[in-house]
Amino acid sequence: MQPGQGFSLDSIRRAAEDKILAAVDGVITHIPNGQQYREQFRQAIDSAMDELQRQAQNQLNNLGGMRGRQSDQGNPPVH
Repeated sequence: MQPGQGFSLDSIRRAAEDKILAAVDGVITHIPNGQQYREQFRQAIDSAMDELQRQAQNQLNNLGGMRGRQSDQGNPPVH
Protein backbone atom coordinates (compact mmCIF):
# COMPACT_ATOMS: atom_id res chain seq x y z
CA MET A 1 0.00 0.00 0.00
CA GLN A 2 1.23 3.47 -0.83
CA PRO A 3 1.33 6.11 1.93
CA GLY A 4 -1.93 8.03 2.05
CA GLN A 5 -3.75 5.39 0.03
CA GLY A 6 -5.77 4.29 3.03
CA PHE A 7 -7.31 0.96 3.90
CA SER A 8 -8.95 -0.88 1.05
CA LEU A 9 -9.54 -4.54 0.47
CA ASP A 10 -8.56 -4.09 -3.17
CA SER A 11 -5.13 -2.68 -2.29
CA ILE A 12 -4.54 -5.42 0.30
CA ARG A 13 -5.62 -8.05 -2.20
CA ARG A 14 -3.30 -6.70 -4.90
CA ALA A 15 -0.34 -6.68 -2.52
CA ALA A 16 -1.03 -10.23 -1.32
CA GLU A 17 -1.70 -11.52 -4.82
CA ASP A 18 1.52 -9.99 -6.15
CA LYS A 19 3.55 -11.73 -3.43
CA ILE A 20 1.79 -15.07 -3.96
CA LEU A 21 2.24 -14.90 -7.74
CA ALA A 22 5.92 -14.02 -7.34
CA ALA A 23 6.39 -17.03 -5.06
CA VAL A 24 4.56 -19.32 -7.49
CA ASP A 25 6.63 -18.00 -10.40
CA GLY A 26 9.77 -18.79 -8.40
CA VAL A 27 8.64 -22.36 -7.78
CA ILE A 28 7.43 -22.94 -11.34
CA THR A 29 10.92 -22.38 -12.69
CA HIS A 30 12.12 -25.41 -10.68
CA ILE A 31 9.40 -27.75 -11.97
CA PRO A 32 10.08 -29.49 -15.28
CA ASN A 33 7.65 -27.99 -17.81
CA GLY A 34 6.18 -25.91 -15.00
CA GLN A 35 5.59 -22.88 -17.23
CA GLN A 36 2.79 -24.73 -19.02
CA TYR A 37 0.79 -24.68 -15.76
CA ARG A 38 1.40 -21.02 -14.98
CA GLU A 39 -2.01 -19.82 -16.22
CA GLN A 40 -3.82 -22.53 -14.25
CA PHE A 41 -1.97 -21.48 -11.09
CA ARG A 42 -2.88 -17.85 -11.72
CA GLN A 43 -6.55 -18.70 -12.24
CA ALA A 44 -6.65 -20.79 -9.06
CA ILE A 45 -4.99 -18.00 -7.08
CA ASP A 46 -7.38 -15.41 -8.51
CA SER A 47 -10.36 -17.59 -7.58
CA ALA A 48 -9.06 -18.11 -4.04
CA MET A 49 -8.39 -14.38 -3.66
CA ASP A 50 -11.94 -13.60 -4.86
CA GLU A 51 -13.33 -15.85 -2.14
CA LEU A 52 -11.05 -14.39 0.56
CA GLN A 53 -11.98 -10.86 -0.46
CA ARG A 54 -15.69 -11.74 -0.41
CA GLN A 55 -15.36 -13.22 3.08
CA ALA A 56 -13.39 -10.22 4.34
CA GLN A 57 -16.01 -7.83 2.94
CA ASN A 58 -18.77 -9.80 4.65
CA GLN A 59 -16.89 -9.65 7.96
CA LEU A 60 -16.39 -5.89 7.60
CA ASN A 61 -20.08 -5.46 6.83
CA ASN A 62 -20.99 -7.52 9.90
CA LEU A 63 -18.67 -5.45 12.09
CA GLY A 64 -20.26 -2.26 10.81
CA GLY A 65 -23.71 -3.55 11.68
CA MET A 66 -22.60 -4.68 15.13
CA ARG A 67 -20.92 -1.34 15.83
CA GLY A 68 -24.15 0.50 15.05
CA ARG A 69 -26.17 -1.72 17.35
CA GLN A 70 -23.63 -1.49 20.16
CA SER A 71 -23.61 2.30 20.06
CA ASP A 72 -27.35 2.32 20.74
CA GLN A 73 -27.04 0.15 23.83
CA GLY A 74 -27.26 2.08 27.05
CA ASN A 75 -28.95 5.05 25.42
CA PRO A 76 -32.61 5.68 26.18
CA PRO A 77 -34.98 5.36 23.23
CA VAL A 78 -35.88 8.59 21.51
CA HIS A 79 -39.66 9.22 21.32
